[in-house]
Amino acid sequence: MPFEVVLRWHGLGVGLALLLAGQVAAQADDALFDDELGGREARLGGVLKLGSTLVDEPEREPAYLSSGFARLEYEQPLGQSGKLIAHGQLDLLAASDRRLHQAMRDQPGPVDRSLTLHKRLEHGRQHQWQASLDWLYYQHDWEGGRLTLGRQPVSLTQGRIWSPADLLAPFAPSDLERLYKPGVDGVRLAWSATADLNLTSMVTSAKVQGEGSHANFLQQADWADERGKTTLLLSYRDGQRSVALSRQHNNLLAGADVYGELAASRLDARSAQLWRDRTAVRAVVGLNRKVAENTLLTVEYFYQSLGVTEPADYAAFELRAAQTDLPAMGLGRHKLGVALSRQASTLLSLEGQWQANLNDGSSAVSGLLKYSLQKDLELRAAFSLAVGGKRDSEYRRLGNAWQLGLFYYW
Repeated sequence: MPFEVVLRWHGLGVGLALLLAGQVAAQADDALFDDELGGREARLGGVLKLGSTLVDEPEREPAYLSSGFARLEYEQPLGQSGKLIAHGQLDLLAASDRRLHQAMRDQPGPVDRSLTLHKRLEHGRQHQWQASLDWLYYQHDWEGGRLTLGRQPVSLTQGRIWSPADLLAPFAPSDLERLYKPGVDGVRLAWSATADLNLTSMVTSAKVQGEGSHANFLQQADWADERGKTTLLLSYRDGQRSVALSRQHNNLLAGADVYGELAASRLDARSAQLWRDRTAVRAVVGLNRKVAENTLLTVEYFYQSLGVTEPADYAAFELRAAQTDLPAMGLGRHKLGVALSRQASTLLSLEGQWQANLNDGSSAVSGLLKYSLQKDLELRAAFSLAVGGKRDSEYRRLGNAWQLGLFYYW
């Protein structure tokens, strides 16, 4: 689904019993060492969420998806330059349709996790509770360096909609909000080699069913200059070798920041046999520009060599993709996306996005409205609508969704 699922109104009694203290955590900022050392007091915060989603798919009766979550964030300073960060979450998922519940329950989760830090409780075939620790890591800072150990968020991309280079639990292209990223298990060392060059080395641990745990390796180098930033990324994951190169050039085109990212992966023997190709290439070219006061426009073109152009091939593509260690980014070979965000006032913000499959002619438009009812209480309304293409095309087959949610922070 293009949006996070929320609690159906007829289940509010159950949802209110579920909701505990929690905190929506901002996505980790990968600009190295931006936060100042200091602020040595422990912090605790929380957020509660409840709401409702109506899903209307082709040739199916409308169905409701229900969920609620309570998220807890705790930060404890340790010594003069270390701290422990933990984010726990309690989720409820329910659906009026058994097939829809199964589809949401089996969505691809975060990659590269070996520790079992969650507990799932099933109630019949349409209701599920889950408690988990999504972030749990120690961070140690010193002048020019940072070490993090444990379950932590990692972002590896320049793309705003599509993320070709991000192999560690990337956001889905349809996610409008990207404030909270799931953590992966590993150790990361980041340090400044020179004033303009930052290096990051990371080892993650991933558990494969029936095969135990294994290590994956990643090396990243960032060069900053007066005009922007260049990033080189090398990784070894599950027998697959990947290299990515990205560049952001500030104020290059009519005041817009222009960026591009190219990622190539050498598939292992099993994946190569599935695709009948040893190499997978993904690329994005985009621009980001302020078009009015508090209004930001993003335009992106995305390409993937393994994508397919005919709807008759979509089922086989999804089957092969599920068995390949590459995050899913849609079915088509060529995609176009446009996103617009506006802070209309201190109380109201709006986000919209249009995505198109340039091969099958299908497209979808989605939107998100956030309105602050009071300082710590926020109402959110969202929608996703298919606006083009035949019934078996990529975006048409996803159907439409309408959502209403309520958030309370403290």
